[in-house]
Amino acid sequence: QRQGSCEDLPIPGTYHRGQNSGPSKAQ
Repeated sequence: QRQGSCEDLPIPGTYHRGQNSGPSKAQ
């Protein structure tokens, strides 16, 4: 599993800040 291994966390909905700039890290 290497989904954004060094990004932050493979959020099921953002796909390594590629969709909504990370709805979890944006807050």
